[in-house]
Amino acid sequence: MMLFKRVAYAIFLAAAVAAFIVTDSGVALFLCVCLSVLPFLSFFMLLFAAKRLRFDFEVREACMRGGALQITMRANLAPRFLVGYLKATVEAENTTFRKTSRKTFVFHDLSNAPYIFDYVSDDSGRINVRFPRLVLVDLFGICSVKVGCAKFAEAIVSPVLCEELQIRLGFNAHASQTGE
Repeated sequence: MMLFKRVAYAIFLAAAVAAFIVTDSGVALFLCVCLSVLPFLSFFMLLFAAKRLRFDFEVREACMRGGALQITMRANLAPRFLVGYLKATVEAENTTFRKTSRKTFVFHDLSNAPYIFDYVSDDSGRINVRFPRLVLVDLFGICSVKVGCAKFAEAIVSPVLCEELQIRLGFNAHASQTGE
């Protein structure tokens, strides 16, 4: 999508330059100048936004068959008009079995709203969650800036050891697994 917007921008800029050469009018010149300045203005707005972006996440562990955990992400930016959206790449690696899963999220609302990613693995074990890539994209989709994120979290996911456990007890009997 970003490539399409960049190509469309290049076509508009070339058309404005051609219109100025053919007509030699002030309106075409003004349009050329505005289109030429637009990427630089967007880029400087992104650099400013990259310093003000607050990104955070938390991991909630779950115990079920295989391995699963819930990752809640929040991105906050003020003022929000500086950027169009944020792309976050989540990498969840099961370090016990050396399996990695990646997913990309797009944050259109940068007002600390929660975005939830359910990571499900075939195996339980130690899960390392990190964000190798955060990319801010401008309002027009022409420029982008990569933001560093050194945060990571580690979680232990345990399998269910007994499924559908049923115990028959007599009158006044007790079981440590289920209570009285």
